[in-house]
Amino acid sequence: MNTRNILDLKGKQLTSLPDSLGESLDLEELDLDQNQLTSLPESVGLLSKLKTLSLYNNQLSSLPESVWQLTNLRLLNLADNHFTSLSEGLGNLTNLQMLDLGHNELTYLPESISNLRNLNFLYLSNNRLTSLPRSFEHLGNLIYLNITDNQLDSLPESIGALKGLIELRLITIGLQRCRNLWTS
Repeated sequence: MNTRNILDLKGKQLTSLPDSLGESLDLEELDLDQNQLTSLPESVGLLSKLKTLSLYNNQLSSLPESVWQLTNLRLLNLADNHFTSLSEGLGNLTNLQMLDLGHNELTYLPESISNLRNLNFLYLSNNRLTSLPRSFEHLGNLIYLNITDNQLDSLPESIGALKGLIELRLITIGLQRCRNLWTS
């Protein structure tokens, strides 16, 4: 019997959430995928036991600062939204193991991403990234990194320090850009 406290509101066409969501103090998993959310209530930061927060395929362009207080999060899925940037508060989520930021409009990543030392899977595909933070070398537990379909001209040398990296996906960058990656 599964005793985890899960709230699955996937595909309910929700446009907003009540502040009372923050009263679900024992909630461990919150699935809000495939809705029409443009914002989250600040009270989401009160869900201190939350381990999974999935917001895939909504209309979000920002998150309340309280989200960065959810330090028990293991999985954060923000894919297929409208984020152009993320708060440095992202670095507070030091227990994250999987972070999906794919299919957004990100032009850069906060330097604090280097604090996510438990991260195993990082999806950054289909954004507008032109560079990656040099601090990537601190993501020593990273196994999988997907950076396809971005605007990268080069990779930081620190990528080479990721000894546990099993799969690096960067295949869909242009041929000229690919040459630049290996000659710099």
